Amino acid sequence: MRWISCLPPALIASLIGTAAVAAPPSLDSFSADVAANLQSALPGREVRRDTLDPLKFIVLKKGKEGEFTLYLDRIWRFCQQASEEECKASRTEFIAKTLAPRDKPTARALRYVVRTSDYVAAIEEMGKKRKGEKLAFTKPIGGDLFMVLVVDSKDSVSVVGTATLKELGLTEDDAWLIAQPQTRSLLPKVPDAAAVAKQWTGYQGPQYMGSMLGLTEDWAWLAEKAGPDLFVTAATDQLVIVGIAPPGPEFDKLAKAVQEDCNAAERCITPHVYRFREGKWAVAQ
Repeated sequence: MRWISCLPPALIASLIGTAAVAAPPSLDSFSADVAANLQSALPGREVRRDTLDPLKFIVLKKGKEGEFTLYLDRIWRFCQQASEEECKASRTEFIAKTLAPRDKPTARALRYVVRTSDYVAAIEEMGKKRKGEKLAFTKPIGGDLFMVLVVDSKDSVSVVGTATLKELGLTEDDAWLIAQPQTRSLLPKVPDAAAVAKQWTGYQGPQYMGSMLGLTEDWAWLAEKAGPDLFVTAATDQLVIVGIAPPGPEFDKLAKAVQEDCNAAERCITPHVYRFREGKWAVAQ
């Protein structure tokens, strides 16, 4: 990971970058390409596109191989901003990682990520058919943000549900007690009030930077010292920006840059800028 200090608003766009602008594919052509990719990757299995949702794909049961569903909404949103080559690469990578055999989960691989309520709602919707089984375990941390329990592996991060906890022989409380310190060990420390008052700071890393927002006790301490104009952004898992910005033109430029970065990112966490209020996060107005 690396820390990037002295970040005036004018440099935000150059730091977080933007994807190449291109004419996006039509929804129908994108959906057809995904179906073809899935059929090629799963010879002998029947792949169906949902008649009401062209971004939902159902791979039917065959023998001992169970039925499963894939949702390509995130990839579709990314492709609206990306070049044709970037879109194809993202689609191919998503399918390959989704279909790849999963590593056997271990307690040492438990982590948490931070996601929005939309992400959590989508998982809950998928789990409605699984009576008595939860597909995800979450904790609200304010605003539209949740901590989500996951298990790490070499090539992917998977959401932890009832089946995974059963395999690990853990309760939900046990899993959180393991995941939180293990995730903290991967993260930089929340900055102190003096550093925040002096300059904006960006924290970049290959993964889990967004999980910094789950360190709510640390942020509560900083917010008390730094004051009400403290802000934090986490457009992606690779970049968190912290600083002081009162309402006004400078803050508006920041909010616009974060929104644009989220729109262009392959895996956006949240397009919002946050303040810390009364022990939890709140979307800055």
